[in-house]
Amino acid sequence: INPSVILGSDIDSTISQNTNPAEKWEGQLVKIEDLKVAAPVNPNIGYIGSDDDWATTFIIGDNVDYEYSSCGSILDQVIASGESVDMIGVVDFDYGNYRINPRDSSDISGYASADPNQNMQDANLSHYPNPVNSTTTISFNLPVQFQKNAVIKIYNLQGQLIKTLHPEENTVNWNCKNEKGSRVANGIYFYSLEADDKTITNKMILMK
Repeated sequence: INPSVILGSDIDSTISQNTNPAEKWEGQLVKIEDLKVAAPVNPNIGYIGSDDDWATTFIIGDNVDYEYSSCGSILDQVIASGESVDMIGVVDFDYGNYRINPRDSSDISGYASADPNQNMQDANLSHYPNPVNSTTTISFNLPVQFQKNAVIKIYNLQGQLIKTLHPEENTVNWNCKNEKGSRVANGIYFYSLEADDKTITNKMILMK
């Protein structure tokens, strides 16, 4: 479904409930172009946006609707940069305001870190120490839009999955044990960073 392009003033934060033009967009997928973002005054209400140099303002969702938490870190970067973005989202009315609710990070475009097509090869996947003895730390610099679903998978030379790790932010430790808790044998292993159907893989050597 292609969103309808509207102005920020169409869902201005001062518009009362059941009042047009905002009311006619409630429940609709819309797009607001070339908008600036400011930090939320009230976290329950959400971030603040403007597409007319702050002459009028509107509310950008909160962390309850449409998995909005996946967008928060991106919007923080947009605020820090001072850049403008285009935003797609569903309009609703809550906490006394009409709002635009981006559904996920791909609904925010025009800012480099928010680009859903950003190349994962920039993740800089690595591990230390090398060779590995008893434990290793796997690190990466993953574009923010991939972080939520990122996993590290360890494979042996035969391509068999040995261990799945769930990183916290951009790092995770592996104790050289398999899913059953047994220490794996010396040899060459591959560790793969997988997120949103995209994968990059590196090699490690395990030596007791």
